[in-house]
Amino acid sequence: MNKIVLFGASRLGEIAYQYLTKNHKIIAYVDNDETKLGKTMNNVKIYNTEILSHIEGYIIICSMYDLEIVTQLIGLGVTRFGVFEVNQSNYEVMHYDYSDIDDFSVKPNKICLIIENNSGSNTYALLKRVDEIICEKYNVTSIYKYLKNSNYYFDILTSKLILYTHDTRCNENQINIQMWHGFPLKGLSYMSKYNHQNREANHIAWSRLDYIVSYSQTYSTLMNACYGVDGEKYKVLGMPRNDLLFCTNSKKRLEEVYNITLNNKKVIFYIPTFRNTVFGEKNGGFIKSCLTDDELIELNTYLEENNTIMVYKMHPQEEKELITLKNILNLTESMLVDFSLDLYELLGSADVLITDYSSVYFDFLLLDKPIIFYIFDYKTYEASRGFLLHPFDFWAPGAKAYDFKSLLIAINNGLYGDEYKLKRDLICNIVHTYKDNQSCDRVWSFVDEILNKNNFMIRK
Repeated sequence: MNKIVLFGASRLGEIAYQYLTKNHKIIAYVDNDETKLGKTMNNVKIYNTEILSHIEGYIIICSMYDLEIVTQLIGLGVTRFGVFEVNQSNYEVMHYDYSDIDDFSVKPNKICLIIENNSGSNTYALLKRVDEIICEKYNVTSIYKYLKNSNYYFDILTSKLILYTHDTRCNENQINIQMWHGFPLKGLSYMSKYNHQNREANHIAWSRLDYIVSYSQTYSTLMNACYGVDGEKYKVLGMPRNDLLFCTNSKKRLEEVYNITLNNKKVIFYIPTFRNTVFGEKNGGFIKSCLTDDELIELNTYLEENNTIMVYKMHPQEEKELITLKNILNLTESMLVDFSLDLYELLGSADVLITDYSSVYFDFLLLDKPIIFYIFDYKTYEASRGFLLHPFDFWAPGAKAYDFKSLLIAINNGLYGDEYKLKRDLICNIVHTYKDNQSCDRVWSFVDEILNKNNFMIRK
């Protein structure tokens, strides 16, 4: 039985304890939060990093701030460690050994793109649309968070410029660009009703960012209400993933993924947001599925009668199997990875989008097609998570369905009519400064500009 030190006395640390204690002895927790020091979790004492110099035990990181902790460990001379990973309800420990590496210095021409998933990824879009001139000038490295290899942390730590789309902790010796993963309809950090988060820590982390890519001044203002940073950090360049919405072969790609022929069939995409996370965050009421099996069967009959298919794309955190139906197709993260596609390369094929509170609809506005909001748990969602934008009816320019019966009516109206076009145009103009497919070019030009400036200052 191996002795284990868990770095991260958090919800993830609790899950790691339950998973690992069956075959290992957990001898200590380590955490950077001074308010936790001296306390216990699962009857195991919590220490600061000083204990690592004399305690015997293999360190396993169990924190969403893994990059910051890896940087700490390497600074302390700890080059062998594990990282506890969560993929939906599956857990595993990834092991890293950098004991043969002496040089962790930052390389001035190295760029790292951190890709969290293929479900509307700004960094994956940048990788797909990187210019040859950029590749010749810089060492562009892509890191897939869901497919970590042994070089994962090494590549991040040695890059001069890092682009990412989710919360992280920055190394101030690097240039950090946050592109986030959607327009904020839901409350975030300071503006969220979810209490189990460290809002001040989020504020500090975002304050350390060098730049934040923005949709528009509206987006910058909303995000700053949530994180409270210097307004000069925001750069209105448009979101790279939106370039992929304009792909002209999206229907052909959809046919290839499912090995089907669409002919003149209409296409609906259903993309709900998540309700619960492994970290204990709950948004809305507890549900096993947004649509029951009986509802899916009835919907399948309607789709068959109306020469339509529906692609059901669940949130990556809540994917599950669907019953097999001819006209309702489940789209999973693994399918996107297998076909080297991002969701947005297929989404352009949709004639109608159904969503709830997912920010995907803000991007879909660029295609000027009907949107339906299936918000069966609106009251509980508003009470538990909260909305940044009010009133919801104004900001959500499409039919609202509060139950399955009204959803069928809304689908029929969306397929054969379009009464919300003017409202969509209004919101689109508020949200998007750019409505073209050139955001990748603008971001890469900006990256080139700041690296040129940085390298010039170094030479000077």
